[in-house]
Amino acid sequence: MKCPLPDNVLDAVISLNVLEHIKDDDAAVRQIYRVLKPGGVAAIEIPAGPELYDIYDRQLMHMRRYRMSGISRLVEKAGFRILERSHLGFFLYPGFWFVKKRNRKHLSDPPEKQREIVSRNMRLGTQTPLMHGIMRLEEKLRNCLYYPFGIRCLITCQKPKADDQPLKRK
Repeated sequence: MKCPLPDNVLDAVISLNVLEHIKDDDAAVRQIYRVLKPGGVAAIEIPAGPELYDIYDRQLMHMRRYRMSGISRLVEKAGFRILERSHLGFFLYPGFWFVKKRNRKHLSDPPEKQREIVSRNMRLGTQTPLMHGIMRLEEKLRNCLYYPFGIRCLITCQKPKADDQPLKRK
């Protein structure tokens, strides 16, 4: 939330699995905007589906999961122009949804029991060749399809160039 870099020094920022861990994600996005040069690009990937917050999120120290509309508002509020947005894990979502909903019943369990469940499920749920194949197919189709939901939100945004029309900040 207090990046030591000077203003307007980076061409790009990649934030993978970061914002969900930061208490003030609005301040963090403003810092990304501040350190980017005009025309600089930020790619942000975060967990989707606030209603799916479960013991995995708690064990991974996630503060939240996002809706695409929420992350879109967050980056636009900071001054960014959205270039692309989509979801990852669209085809895997039904199974993911089932597991996340099942795990929510353990949110009131003691932390050590939650750790045990998460650890056991992680060992059993290792990625398979089928899962990799599904993700490769999804990646190829992303060029022509917008995925309206998924496991993760992916948004690419740009700080306007000096000669661009300024964006209205809320």
